[in-house]
Amino acid sequence: MEATHLERTAIVRVEDTQELWFYTYSLGKRRLGAARVYSHTPKYSGPTKSGIDMDLEHVRELVDCLERLSREMEDGRPGY
Repeated sequence: MEATHLERTAIVRVEDTQELWFYTYSLGKRRLGAARVYSHTPKYSGPTKSGIDMDLEHVRELVDCLERLSREMEDGRPGY
C-alpha cells in the first residue's frame, strides 16, 4: 500500500544544514504523521533515512512540545 495525500505541517531548523520536517499522510483509511530529517548540503538536498512515523495526534503533540522548548531556549529559560 502506498502513502497518499502528503501534507507538510511544520519545519523545525536543527542546524544550518538540517531541518526536521513534520508531515501527514494517508495509508489506506488511516491518517498518519511523520517526522523526517532533511539535509541541505552541496552534495545532497532531501530527506535522510532518519525519521519516525506515528499516529497523527502524536505528531501534533511532538510539534507542540518542540515549539515550546524552542521558545524556552530562546528566552533563556530551562527546558524540561
